[in-house]
Amino acid sequence: MQVKQKETFIQSFGGLNFIHNYLKANNFSELALNHLGSRNLTAQYSYGELLRQLFFIAAIGGDTLDESNYLKYQLQDHPDLKIASPDTIEYAFQELRQQTRQVTSASGAVHQINEHSSFNKLLVTLCSNLLLSAGGSYMMDYDGHTLENTKVDNAFTYKQTEGYYPVVCSINKMPVYMQNRNGNTPESYGQKDVIETAINNCKEKNISINAFRADACCYEKSTIEYLEFLGITFYIRAENCRSLMDALTDEPDWQPGMFKQHLR
Repeated sequence: MQVKQKETFIQSFGGLNFIHNYLKANNFSELALNHLGSRNLTAQYSYGELLRQLFFIAAIGGDTLDESNYLKYQLQDHPDLKIASPDTIEYAFQELRQQTRQVTSASGAVHQINEHSSFNKLLVTLCSNLLLSAGGSYMMDYDGHTLENTKVDNAFTYKQTEGYYPVVCSINKMPVYMQNRNGNTPESYGQKDVIETAINNCKEKNISINAFRADACCYEKSTIEYLEFLGITFYIRAENCRSLMDALTDEPDWQPGMFKQHLR
């Protein structure tokens, strides 16, 4: 047996090549360019390349931008992939930042809302082109997620921690709409407008929403009326209140039913 020593570095993350080839075959960089625009002519990395790098970080189990340094070491001899530093990624995406809206409610609570309409449309496009079937019907989920942090614009969450409390609309656990909020803004705040915008974005890409699922945060008259108007079947956990219990107790016309898995 003859043993030959390879002079170039052998990287550990061979599976990233499949992700890279899949994104390249489906024109991912072009999709990002169409929605987010181009960077300065002197910029070394496009938004598509930097987003792809974030995908790579998630794929190797990383959760911070500093994982880029390890990724760069592992892919140092790759003929086609350029890996940016954490500072470059942070600086580049600062170019896409949006103005935060500040709204004071009737009770005096201050809500800070931030969203990127072009990025949200990119999310739907990626799902439509790469992961979902155009023309298909799907169930949309709505939920809030606590992101603990020590940023200067954070607020106390209902979990008694500091952070943000963004809401996410998703299909098959894939986000199609995101809106960031400070920690003291409940997921029920403004949710009808968020749901309506998310559904309209999906319609533009020929993704039909025929069912909707959420917890009690969406147990509101305006949201339920909107879903009923569209003919969307909804599964919303009702709030446990005295008036509801009385109404259910007084209802004599109950019929047996069976739930079945009929949605993608």
